[in-house]
Amino acid sequence: MYRIATRIFDLRGAFAALALLGMVASHHAAADQTDPALDYLFEELQSATSTAQAGPIDQEIWQRWTASGDPDLDILMRNGIRAMQSGQLAVAEAIFAEIISIRPKFAEAWNKRATVRYFAGNLAGSIADCGQVLALEARHYGALSGLGMIHLAMDDLAAALQWFERAAIVNPHMAGIQDRISTLRKELKGRQI
Repeated sequence: MYRIATRIFDLRGAFAALALLGMVASHHAAADQTDPALDYLFEELQSATSTAQAGPIDQEIWQRWTASGDPDLDILMRNGIRAMQSGQLAVAEAIFAEIISIRPKFAEAWNKRATVRYFAGNLAGSIADCGQVLALEARHYGALSGLGMIHLAMDDLAAALQWFERAAIVNPHMAGIQDRISTLRKELKGRQI
């Protein structure tokens, strides 16, 4: 139980880090997951040869995902992120739900609400929101790895491994992703013995 509890604590920290990477408002005119520059950025991410080289590309992707292109929605997004960071999960969820109601095709609003729901222990709601994110942006490695974390919290190691592997295909430079995959493979092999 201690190992599972420690893993959940570590995963919440990692999930929070992923959420925080996406919090900086973009300075770009194009917005959200429909930004045409994302195709180029994903090509650059795939061809990066190191984590140091991939880092700025990763940050640029998160900035573009987080920007709605609407100043009022961007203010709501920042307010929701602040509420989430300060542990006001119900407030944050309400803010992200409002953004979703205004712009249901804004993938990052769904992703932020998935994060809040994960922290609140609403794993089914978080899974559903991640599904919406991926329907809008299949390359959203934050949602892919988030699904891995959710399945780890549910002690479904096989499903967690599959989601982490999918995230690593999109972004092989995600912090700790290769270690997580290796650890899960070893644990699953150990369970089969």
